[in-house]
Parts: sequence; C-alpha cells; structure tokens
Amino acid sequence: MNGKKLQYGMITSLIVLAASALLVNNPLEASSQSSKKYSVAAAQAKILNFDNLTKLEAYSDYIVIGQATGEQEMHEVKTDEGVVVDQLGQASFQIDRVIKGDLPNNATITVYEDGYLNNEKYVTLEGYVKMKSQAQILLFLRKAGDHAFAINGSYQGKYNIDKKSFEQAFPANVNAITEEELEQYDYIGDNVEHFNKLKAEALNKYIE
Repeated sequence: MNGKKLQYGMITSLIVLAASALLVNNPLEASSQSSKKYSVAAAQAKILNFDNLTKLEAYSDYIVIGQATGEQEMHEVKTDEGVVVDQLGQASFQIDRVIKGDLPNNATITVYEDGYLNNEKYVTLEGYVKMKSQAQILLFLRKAGDHAFAINGSYQGKYNIDKKSFEQAFPANVNAITEEELEQYDYIGDNVEHFNKLKAEALNKYIE
C-alpha cells in the first residue's frame, strides 16, 4: 500500500514539474511582454538647443550618474485649477556619483522623462528614449519640485553610458517598436549627428 502511495506521489510530482516547465519554457508566454509592439507617437516642441557640452553644463544645476530603479510611472502636469495639460514619464533614479550640485551620493530622486509607454504607444518628445532600468545613465538636470528633477534639453541631457557606440539613425519607415528593441537605442529622433556629438563630448570628459 505504501509503495502505491509513493508511486502515485512521484507521478503527481512529475506531472507538476512538467506543467511548470511548459509554462517557463513556453516561448510565447516568455516573450509576450518583450515582443509586444507599441506604436511610436513622436511629438516635437521648441526646446533649448545646446551646441556643445559647455553650454549644457552651464545650464544644468545638477550633473549626476546613476541608474533608474523599478518601473516607470506616469506624471500628470496640471494647472492650478487641476486641469491636466501634459503627461510625462516618472522614474526613480538612484545617484551613484555627483558631478555637479549639492545632492548626496546614494540618494534616490524622481526624474521626469520625455518618453514613456502608455496605452499601446511609445510617446516620445524629440526622439527621447526612456531610461533603461539598471543601466548607468549620465543626466544633466534642473530642479522641478521637491526631490523631483527635469532633464535639460530633453534628449540632449540623458546618456546611457553603458552604450558607448555611436547611435544609428532610427529607420524612418518604422512606426512600431517593442520594449526590447527600444532598449537598444539611446535616441530615436532626427538629430542623430547632434546627439552623437554631445554624447561623445560628455563621455570623453566624465567617463573615458
């Protein structure tokens, strides 16, 4: 009798393990999030244009290196009457190194971003790419509230320093992108040459 119970128990365990393996190894299940396509909604605006790193540095009250932690959230920009006039991405950012400004190392701040995933769309201002979680990011910031900061010049003030290669032009005929594909870029706008110039200056001064 005990032998039969042991045998049935082993069979049940094997069935459970097999079912778990199917769930874990199911390529459709595992890749559903990374393969989900988001339509690209690109917006343009009049933003400050920084010809060189010196001008960007002078305009920035804070220059830091660190990493985005956790999932990006949404931030609603409202009038004094409570009317929503804009939306931004909102990321928690852990500072590893302070280059300029009176922020402490290891502090966690809120950073508003000009790119975010929302309602089946990736919304981007001037080609800005949201920060890749856990990547080392160089930011040029200004104060935007208590423990909250905005990035100067949108795409001009944020660089993934783990990605040192020159950015390639984002294909003009691509109007949808997966989150995994988005993480391969640091910028998806039209001013690739300008972005690469500023990033090269920043990396040469602060990283290399």
